[in-house]
Amino acid sequence: MKKGMLRLFISAAVAALIFASGAIQAFGADYYATMDVFVRREANVESAVMSSLTRGDLVDVIEKAGDWWYKIRLGNGATGYASALYVHEPQGEGEEGGTLMTVNTPYLNVRAGAGVDYFVVGMLYGGEQVYVMETYASGWVKASGYGFTAYVYGKYLN
Repeated sequence: MKKGMLRLFISAAVAALIFASGAIQAFGADYYATMDVFVRREANVESAVMSSLTRGDLVDVIEKAGDWWYKIRLGNGATGYASALYVHEPQGEGEEGGTLMTVNTPYLNVRAGAGVDYFVVGMLYGGEQVYVMETYASGWVKASGYGFTAYVYGKYLN
């Protein structure tokens, strides 16, 4: 239980840094769900689940709600709240200058930096493709796709 709370706290701290940096600025359609995520009636984890988003779903973000939530509009017009940890504004997919590669393992952690000491900010699954933008001597690569630009270990890409 304590370990889970620590991970939640660390994830929340990362989200705060993202917001503070201004990386997420404009609201509207075309945000992505980066993982499967519940949509709740209120902006807290104890609130009732009213729907869910599947990884890759486009999301209409209305506004930021507190430090960790977005108020979103669902396809039926209803509004709810989704964790800002799992809903991101898309960045360039890396078409220019990147090499398209495929994940060759069942799942692959996506990290905030090039190394295991960096926070996990998402996950890729076997068969998914990303654009490799940079390769480092350590074996890590900077990858772009699915609304993110972050780092994965290159050994798990073909």
